[in-house]
Amino acid sequence: MSLMMRILNVFKGSFKDHFSLGYMVILGLLSSLWQRISHRGKEDYPIDFVVTWVDSSDPVWRKKKQKYAEMTSDKDYSEDNKEGRYRNWDTIVYWFRAVEKYASWVHRVYFVTCGQKPEWLNLRSEKLRFITHEDFIPKEYLPTFSSTPIELNLWRIPELSEHFVYFNDDVFLNRPVKPSDFFHNGLPKECAIAMPMKVTLNFGLDWRHTLLNDYAVINESFDIRKCIKKAPDKWFPYMINTKAKYNKRLYSDGYLIGMFYPHVTRAFLKHTFEDLWEKQHELMDKTSRSRFRATSNVTIQLVTLWMLFSGDFYPAKNIGYFSNLTSKSINGIVNKLLSSDYKVLCINDGDPTEAEEYEYIKTKLLEAFNKKFPEKSSFEL
Repeated sequence: MSLMMRILNVFKGSFKDHFSLGYMVILGLLSSLWQRISHRGKEDYPIDFVVTWVDSSDPVWRKKKQKYAEMTSDKDYSEDNKEGRYRNWDTIVYWFRAVEKYASWVHRVYFVTCGQKPEWLNLRSEKLRFITHEDFIPKEYLPTFSSTPIELNLWRIPELSEHFVYFNDDVFLNRPVKPSDFFHNGLPKECAIAMPMKVTLNFGLDWRHTLLNDYAVINESFDIRKCIKKAPDKWFPYMINTKAKYNKRLYSDGYLIGMFYPHVTRAFLKHTFEDLWEKQHELMDKTSRSRFRATSNVTIQLVTLWMLFSGDFYPAKNIGYFSNLTSKSINGIVNKLLSSDYKVLCINDGDPTEAEEYEYIKTKLLEAFNKKFPEKSSFEL
């Protein structure tokens, strides 16, 4: 498709309705295209990977979790107590193999746990940094059984580089990646598309309620229109022309009601966390004190949103694929894993409740992982 057609597709009706918005759409398209053509630099600064993990089969951990669960008065606890929230699929070893095979350029790998350590883990591996919660999370926030306090405090990890990529333990590299897949001229690559969130009747106890809190913080902290005017090339880049209608609506409304936020890798700048903690300390502190998820919490998405509306990002397409792991989806997931169609693959626990179903799915998944990554990595003994 020609550049002129791209412009016409996103610009249709803009002059008629909002002259300034139409101007920004065209400016954004041209500016982002020029940046892509003219960029010849290399991302030659240290980039770390951070991955969090828990072994839910550990009887000591389960006993401790149950103890604090009985003490909590949080009515939302049942939503956070699903087996799928913590279940260990024994795939973390393949996460490390994928990193070594597809991202050998990574500076360091920070493996974050509550102190649990897989028996095969090689602590002498040159790039590995084994980090416990006590190593970086303030003691008043511990212990925690919610991922959110852990994620919101990642910036405190000792010696963590300014540029880092965060993985949940269900997010895997699926083919070779480069530093430029995550950063551009020192800025995190992110897909800034303001897609409205679908609200349902069970939002009161649904984890998605916390995302609404994230949006509320942004609406109270930023002048949305000014942010877009300041960087039209980031909000109307040529590569998202088919989705530009969402950002046009965002500019017209002047407030945020949703954001496209795929569950894949996230590139971050450490100073974004520091700035957010300084500006929203009370809220970040309150969330970090939650032993379990609560509807009053904010999430790691807020850090990304803060980065977007501060202008500290470079627009990019999503490089990942997400799927819930169930007996119906397992064959498709195996095909995606073995075909390497996507650079990043998220295999999210679909929470199968029957033991037979779980064992069936796990067996097929591990067979596929072992077929793709049969060789040990330097992270293993």
